[in-house]
Amino acid sequence: MVARKASNLKNELAAAGPEFSDWPLGLAGLSGSALDDLGAEGLHSVGEFARVSQTRLTAILGAARAREANQRFSSFVDWARAVAGVTDRRGAEGGDPDLALKWQWLSRQPVGRQALQRSLTEIPFPTRAANAFTRLELLTLDDLLSLPFATLRNTPNLGQVTLRRVVEVVEEFFAENRSASASTSVRPSPRGRASSSSSSSSSSSSSAAAGGRTIARQGTYSWFSVHEVAEGVHAISEPLGLVAPSYGVSWVNSYLVVGSRLAVLIDTGMGVGDIGAVVKETTWLPVLVVNSHSHWDHVGGNSGFADIATHRYERRRLEQEPDMTGLRATLAAAQKRAEIRPFLPARFTPRDYRIRPSAATRAVADRDRLDLGGRSLEVIHTPGHSPGSICLFDRACHLLFTADSLYAGTMWLQTADADFCAFRESLARLSNLAMDINFILGGHDDPVSPTGLLWDAIQLSDSIAAGKAEGVPWGGSGAADGIVRYRGGRLSMLVRKGKS
Repeated sequence: MVARKASNLKNELAAAGPEFSDWPLGLAGLSGSALDDLGAEGLHSVGEFARVSQTRLTAILGAARAREANQRFSSFVDWARAVAGVTDRRGAEGGDPDLALKWQWLSRQPVGRQALQRSLTEIPFPTRAANAFTRLELLTLDDLLSLPFATLRNTPNLGQVTLRRVVEVVEEFFAENRSASASTSVRPSPRGRASSSSSSSSSSSSSAAAGGRTIARQGTYSWFSVHEVAEGVHAISEPLGLVAPSYGVSWVNSYLVVGSRLAVLIDTGMGVGDIGAVVKETTWLPVLVVNSHSHWDHVGGNSGFADIATHRYERRRLEQEPDMTGLRATLAAAQKRAEIRPFLPARFTPRDYRIRPSAATRAVADRDRLDLGGRSLEVIHTPGHSPGSICLFDRACHLLFTADSLYAGTMWLQTADADFCAFRESLARLSNLAMDINFILGGHDDPVSPTGLLWDAIQLSDSIAAGKAEGVPWGGSGAADGIVRYRGGRLSMLVRKGKS
């Protein structure tokens, strides 16, 4: 990973605006230990960091930490440039960059037109704010979000405190109206099986899209829960937590991304139900499976597809059949419970459950671009959870598919093929894309998370690496194996002692 040198960032920081130069260096996201070492050398602000030479920076931090510091600072500069002219100098007037970023995030959500047309008079804004909106001739939520944050900030009776409340109200509104938004996941309450087919839906809606080439189908299937979470993006979720609660996650997610001439299925799930049947009901385009990595719960349905791509570091494991003895026993026990039986496919038999070996027909590498027709996915190599883990980035739609590299749940970084240091480097790399990301679509639990999940992961991993995070032993055997669970923000991490 190539980082821009601090000396090369000086002009970029100046272009972002001189007001950023005297902000605390901590805003650039540097680790606590790096801040301490830089502070000991009299470097406290982002301007001072920009002016220091690369040679001196390496002498203070060492080559590895200097490289990481440059990456974090580069991300900060990108962010500063994006909000230039949006926030004031951080000082008595209270310019708040976090609030400005939140506003930008809200205004970029691809929510449905019906939601945006809601009248502002129907939303309980503070009286002073409502009066200010009247003076600005703002009638709808769409009108409000279309105005630059700076314009609202400089309007009388719309100070920082009021605007913070405005953002809270807008967020609450979106949370209450997620069913009207194609950008947010809506999972209905689990229902029983509607028919004996593993792909029969108990509730569904179909609509033409992409020139009639796809069927936007939503509903809860006997095993799969399928929802269109963004235009042409379908989350296909399986209730892993129902049958194997010891894994610490509730759902495993695959994603079908549909273009005009090709569909990409990101992972194929557990292999309990027929994910291929779900895909065929959703699109009749040719399908390319892209495995984010080779762990069993993401490749279980591979054998039903002819065209499979993955990173070259994961190809060998795909060709090996994993030992599912333990999970067969877990599934057999689960099948006896009345509350579980409606979810399992009608003809599923635990004793016959296996993950069949598959072979990748092609390898993908970092920076490869997959052309789906009308949309493309960029491959980002993000080792850490496994050596060949990848993310896929839909830059035009601001969607980052992270699989097990990042999700709002219990992240597994304690396995034999996990590398916590590589994971932190991957997070730093993803942070450089943060301003282009609206939503993170992870491999487990909630399919859609805000970009803030990335910052939660960075802060928690930095705290673990610095020895400042407090963890607890995980699970029965995990405690004996030295596996510790650390919590922070929207996620937690399992790390083996001595590997962080």
